[in-house]
Amino acid sequence: MVMSEHEEHIFLVVKEGCPVCKEAEEELKDLFEEHKMEPVDVDSEKFNEIKQKIEIKRVPTCIIEVKNGDDVQYEYCSEKEKEKQSA
Repeated sequence: MVMSEHEEHIFLVVKEGCPVCKEAEEELKDLFEEHKMEPVDVDSEKFNEIKQKIEIKRVPTCIIEVKNGDDVQYEYCSEKEKEKQSA
């Protein structure tokens, strides 16, 4: 039996021209530079992939990509984020 590899990656979903997104990106700049988090614009291919698996109504939104072998799932970074999206 082969164990599947578990990986997690954090994305910040943003939109160009969004002042709150710009502020969030500036505050999280160190995480981006350290490759601990990656910004993803709503006009990108990656965003299209993400939105097929999780509903995103607001930006900025923090999303965790969880990979287990070939299975890829997306989760909100926090319960607070989840509540904002369902409002």
